[in-house]
Amino acid sequence: MILQRVEVAEDGGHVLYVSHDPDEGEKEISQEELDDLVSSGQIPPLLSDTEEVAAQLKEAMQSGNPMELKLFTEEKRRAIETAKAQEKIAKEQETYSAGYYESYEKVEVHEVMLKDTPRNYAYATAIEKCAHKIAGKAVLDVGCGTGILSMLCAKAGARVVYAVEASKMAVTAERIVKDNNLQHIVKVYHCPVESVQLPEQVDVIISEWMGFYLLHESMLQSVLKARDLHLKPDGLMMPSKANVYAVPVSLHDFRREKIDFWDKVVGFDMRAVQDTVWEEAMSAPLIDVIGPGSMMAKPQIFASLDLHKVTAAELEKLSATLKFTVTKEDDLAGICCYFDTSFFGTANGVPIVLNTSPESPPTHWKQTVCLLGVFARVKPGEEVEINLNMVQDSFNPRHYIISLET
Repeated sequence: MILQRVEVAEDGGHVLYVSHDPDEGEKEISQEELDDLVSSGQIPPLLSDTEEVAAQLKEAMQSGNPMELKLFTEEKRRAIETAKAQEKIAKEQETYSAGYYESYEKVEVHEVMLKDTPRNYAYATAIEKCAHKIAGKAVLDVGCGTGILSMLCAKAGARVVYAVEASKMAVTAERIVKDNNLQHIVKVYHCPVESVQLPEQVDVIISEWMGFYLLHESMLQSVLKARDLHLKPDGLMMPSKANVYAVPVSLHDFRREKIDFWDKVVGFDMRAVQDTVWEEAMSAPLIDVIGPGSMMAKPQIFASLDLHKVTAAELEKLSATLKFTVTKEDDLAGICCYFDTSFFGTANGVPIVLNTSPESPPTHWKQTVCLLGVFARVKPGEEVEINLNMVQDSFNPRHYIISLET
């Protein structure tokens, strides 16, 4: 049933027209019939719900003015439902983003990052070795936090640094910049980088955007948006490349502390708890420092990103089938993921790389392990093939859903 139009009758009343099918023409119905049709849902809502339609019709009838209603097709109804669903998702995403920004208002988050020596050394070295590309140039720092990278760029000779921070830490960053007498170079913007208005295109974009397994928090998408909007065609991205690696690992500490612990507790057999432990452990990847002794094969690249070229669409889903040759006999517990990022230039002929490998000094990113749910005994020479997928969560784009098949 399709409500088509309302007209004023000669006696001042209203004539309501509906049609069962456009090909059959329309017929007149009474107000009582209309009420029944709207309340029963046989006439789809014109706007978003039946209450709005009913209110619109009553207003038209009371005013005595004729009102034309467009043909409301099933296609239109589906379009409205889709729009409402998209609006709901957008609101949920705004909530996630708000929570994300609020988390960076906590000093402890910045303290952890500023105490990460490998992180700080890599960025400081990269800025020093790229000083010839920074001096006299405009720099954009995406997610500046306390402003440490902005101030390093200022010290390297930048003409101006646009330091953008969405969280309230921007207020503190502005004070820190002023306390270090760099306010004439570093300009702090308190807003998401997606909405910042800059007075010029920049020569360099620098950002410490990486999360666990590289992509967690999806800050890279914001950096790419800034790149597309604000970076000159020949501009420099710092870092410029990123790789995600995967490697099979054993987890002796995890097994001893989380699984085998329940074999005997104060003399009692509590192995029944192990099923629950596994269920909880499998609900999310394990974030921990994995020693190099846990690696059971040669690491392989899962994904490689050129930050001057990669698009946000390409980051929505990353997948690969990888085959490893086991190098030692041990119990395989899961697949460890980690990343490295590299910068333009070298230090004493050596590439400048921030590496979060189990074989490198620990960082606050640690490593990410996708557990198998069992400890599988394997021997040297055996092959382990996996299908690894990282898919951006449609409801919370800050997170990725990681799946592993063996």
